[in-house]
Amino acid sequence: MLQLQVDIEALKAEKSRLQHEVIRLREDPDVLELMIRQELGYVYPDETMIIMPERKEKAQEVKE
Repeated sequence: MLQLQVDIEALKAEKSRLQHEVIRLREDPDVLELMIRQELGYVYPDETMIIMPERKEKAQEVKE
């Protein structure tokens, strides 16, 4: 029963965080643009995107 209470509180906190993020995305075009660029990799036509390969140590950490 205690674990359910902890899970409920964690979900409420996550819901609150997501609601604040939605408000920020709706009201602030700069935040929306930043998220689009980071998450979707969008660039302006006059920009060049450079994708760096992952370092081997970092790639191995993810596998482990």
